[in-house]
Amino acid sequence: MNDSNRTGQNPPGIRTAVSPADIEHFNCTGWLLTDTLDAAGVEELRSWMDEIAQWPEQGDGWMHHYELTDEGPKLCRSENLIPFHSGLRELITTGALIEVASALLGSQAVLYKEKVNYKLPGGAGYAPHQDAPA
Repeated sequence: MNDSNRTGQNPPGIRTAVSPADIEHFNCTGWLLTDTLDAAGVEELRSWMDEIAQWPEQGDGWMHHYELTDEGPKLCRSENLIPFHSGLRELITTGALIEVASALLGSQAVLYKEKVNYKLPGGAGYAPHQDAPA
């Protein structure tokens, strides 16, 4: 669907190094807040999410899910995007994000599944929960 293509190279100023303190924090808490994407990268990601939200409801493999609100159905989730968006595929499977994830995990990180949960005005919230094991 999208022909945008990143180089797989990490632009200057993009964080890929993970310190021993970062790894310890991740191992103790299960999370680590990083500045892996700079402002331009965040803006690019936002534009991709806006683009994906406009894809047709009945796609050629991607899935859009809707929730019923007082104003009618609203997009709440999109899945299986990587095969159809080259920029998002490259961002998530190469470069800085995968390098940081691999460093934190202590082994090569791989993409198992991707989905986007939209938090739109008028949409239902998500109660605190823990996902069930696959």
